[in-house]
Amino acid sequence: MTRKLIPVLIAIVALLGFGVQATASAAPRETVNRCAQVGFGAGLVCVEVNRGAWVTVWYDKRSSGRQSCRLRYSGPDGGHEDDGTFTIDPGQVKGYRWYPPVHTGSGSYVGSVSCNGTTASTGTLVVP
Repeated sequence: MTRKLIPVLIAIVALLGFGVQATASAAPRETVNRCAQVGFGAGLVCVEVNRGAWVTVWYDKRSSGRQSCRLRYSGPDGGHEDDGTFTIDPGQVKGYRWYPPVHTGSGSYVGSVSCNGTTASTGTLVVP
């Protein structure tokens, strides 16, 4: 019985993502349209804070070719970085979400995306 249960548990863990390195994920444009677009450059960075739950940095790439990028933000508790580079094409929107123990309350949050080693866009969100 135990031998039959192990593959099932492994499959569940894989589906839920526990212990799996995360990377930026694609998002429908409607998701990003719900949070304030801030930033400059060939794309827009959107910082979204859900008090007590998470902080997300979205990157809405508007132009240029395919690039390898990283998402970061600094907030009241310091700097945070995604788990690795991701590839994005013009017209795509991708984001990365951080969960507690990161701070998700009042303060200033600065999100940024760097592509090919250069900061491509930044944006600031102040949560009262």
